[in-house]
Amino acid sequence: RHLYDVSADLGGRLVRDKLWFYGAFIQQDKLAGVVGFASGPGADGRYLTEDDPLADVRTRLTHGALKLSYQPTRGNRLIAAWQPTLKYQPQGLPPEPNRFRPLESTLDYRNPSSMYKGELQSTLSNRIVFNVVAGYGGYLADYAPWRSNFAAPVVKGNPPRLDRETGLNLGANPKTNIEYRDKWQVDSGLSFFPERFLGGRHELKTGTTLYWRRNSVGWRLHPSGDYTLVFDRISNVSGTPTEIQIRNSPTQPDSRAHYYAGYIKDTWRVTEKVTLNLGLRIEQQKAFLPKQSREASPQFPTLFPAASYDSLDVLTWNTVVPRAG
Repeated sequence: RHLYDVSADLGGRLVRDKLWFYGAFIQQDKLAGVVGFASGPGADGRYLTEDDPLADVRTRLTHGALKLSYQPTRGNRLIAAWQPTLKYQPQGLPPEPNRFRPLESTLDYRNPSSMYKGELQSTLSNRIVFNVVAGYGGYLADYAPWRSNFAAPVVKGNPPRLDRETGLNLGANPKTNIEYRDKWQVDSGLSFFPERFLGGRHELKTGTTLYWRRNSVGWRLHPSGDYTLVFDRISNVSGTPTEIQIRNSPTQPDSRAHYYAGYIKDTWRVTEKVTLNLGLRIEQQKAFLPKQSREASPQFPTLFPAASYDSLDVLTWNTVVPRAG
């Protein structure tokens, strides 16, 4: 139906030889049809027939950026940057919606993410340079059928329903996921260029990397019920109740990984014709589950009672890697 992409940016000096800025904004918006995706059952009151009116799907991306650079002294510079982004799909995330999930059974999907950092660049002398940068990058995936302005009311009495004979999904959308990915990192490096050392010229560098990750895929309580009613054609009778799929909600597991690394390297020019590249890197990677607990399912406490879980070390890798060339 339409596609647009607008953007603007502005940057420059705020204080001469001291402070600079840069900012940007971009938004893309697309409204398009999906083959067979219906906004309703049509005049005959039945889905998957030729008179189903069609619906559209929107995808909107909004992105911003802001950067400040400050130089308090000739040898030191501070940099801060931030980039927020929002992905918004009010009819849900593909492969849904589709022919077998009409508009009344869609959900509101929002995916805010951000990346930011702070950095120090320092020239300690004409032979020593130091740099340290710390930052974060991550996102939140939020699936909420009750927030949709297009779906049928998400209330008790309208649970998710699946007809296996036709493949049609009706009622409230079952997905209530809340998912996050968080990553924090600190990198530092010190470079040293001695005039003469051990009978040659050197470019020495040492540094560290500290990296922490946290991931989770969880389910929230569903206002229409934490279950899906399943129907099928049995004994030649369509729409026969067949089974019920019950979800273990609410849950929000927490998994983590830590990475720690340090290195030292040297480019040693022994003579005008011989250069040695030497290095050593030490790293540890550790994946684990911290101690955590979950509340009982309010709708099915017998099936899914409250529980607590001890911490669990999943995997630890230690590596030492030398380098010579």
